[in-house]
Parts: sequence; structure tokens; C-alpha cells
Amino acid sequence: AELNTIYSVLKSKYSGKQVDVVGHTDTDPIQKSDWKDNWELSAQRALSVTRYLVSRGWSEKQIQAVACGEARPVASNTSSANKAKNRRVEIVVHMK
Repeated sequence: AELNTIYSVLKSKYSGKQVDVVGHTDTDPIQKSDWKDNWELSAQRALSVTRYLVSRGWSEKQIQAVACGEARPVASNTSSANKAKNRRVEIVVHMK
């Protein structure tokens, strides 16, 4: 439902703009999954959202997925709550 809302806002306010979908992770090493590392996890997060937006109709020529891994935290990784904040996807609209 949240992605539907995001898509609607993108389509109504930013149609025709270039969009980056940026995946992020916390600093915990990958242990119990098939992902090789946090780079791959953040890439898959970004790709999941990118594919969804394209499936709804966003142009493949106007979107790209970006993986940041653990490199750009918004909070310190010293608590579970802060780690949760770092596990995210950001959508960046290029206004030029």
C-alpha cells in the first residue's frame, strides 16, 4: 500500500523526472541468508522497489537502482532501533 502511494505521488508530481531508488543496510554482517554481503542486500532492496515502480508503469529509462550497503547510515548502528532506521530504501527525484 505504501509503494502504491509513493508511485501515485511520483506519477502526479514528478512524471518525466529521473528517479534513483537507493538501498541501504545496517552494519550487521550477513549470516543467515543467501545474500553475499550488505552490498548485495542493499542492491536487492533497491531492485525490488525499482521493479515494482516499473511494473506500475514508471519508465525504465527514467529509473535506476543504487546500492549503498552500510556506507550511508542515518543513525548510529549501536541499537536495534537505530539499525532498523538504516535498513531502508530512499527514492531520489532529480529535478533538473
